[in-house]
Amino acid sequence: MDLLEVESTEEEVRHVIKSCAGNKAPGSDGFNLNFFKKYWGIVKHEVMHFFGEFHQNANLVSSLN
Repeated sequence: MDLLEVESTEEEVRHVIKSCAGNKAPGSDGFNLNFFKKYWGIVKHEVMHFFGEFHQNANLVSSLN
C-alpha cells in the first residue's frame, strides 16, 4: 500500500511508455505513444512535471482523455 504513495521515477515512466504499443489512437492532444517514444528526450520534463503535479494534488486536468 505504501508504494501507491511513492512518486513515479523517470525510469518507471519511460519503461511503461516504451513497453506500450505506440500506434494506438492518439489522445486529446493528438499524440500517440510513438510520439512520446521518439521524442522522450524532449518531452520527458513536461511528462514528469505532469506526473509530479498529479502526485502532489491528486487532480487531473478535466480535458485529459
